[in-house]
Amino acid sequence: MTETNNSTSPTTGTSPPGGRRSICRSASVAADIDDKQHAMLRDYAWNYFSMHADQRLKTFNFYVTLSTLIAGAFVAILKEDKVSRWLSVLPFLLTFLTFVFWKFELRNKQLVRNGEAALRYLDGLLPVENTGGVPHVLRILHRDDYFSGQVDGVPRKRGWTYSRCFNAVFLVLGITSFVLGCVCLFH
Repeated sequence: MTETNNSTSPTTGTSPPGGRRSICRSASVAADIDDKQHAMLRDYAWNYFSMHADQRLKTFNFYVTLSTLIAGAFVAILKEDKVSRWLSVLPFLLTFLTFVFWKFELRNKQLVRNGEAALRYLDGLLPVENTGGVPHVLRILHRDDYFSGQVDGVPRKRGWTYSRCFNAVFLVLGITSFVLGCVCLFH
């Protein structure tokens, strides 16, 4: 690592001579990277983000499919027989699986945010200027934060994000299945 003050300013978008960018924004320690290294780091960060975002959606889809099968089995058995204590196994199983998949969601969300943070950082190194306080179109994640009302990951507006939607589904199915399990158990 070398000491240098040659860094790309995320706000002004000025780039030092030779197409080099600074990885570290500290004036005392900075590691310069060239455009090829920047592209390599961008690909690495994008692949990390993409893989975990895809995993997050696939995990949720699997949860919805599994929940549908358990709920369908519950309804089918309920049509054939009267309510019995043994029937409570299915709703309690769904409650347990809801908790497990909710914990998977929390971990997947953390992994996706790690990728987003790396991409935000690399976007900040781009030699482009903001227009009228609005992030440049090439700073995709900064621009998304700006228009969705988030600053430093903290929402200013209450929008429906993936996390809120997923948590709403987990909450409704978790509580409903627990109540159904109790009704079957104590009926």
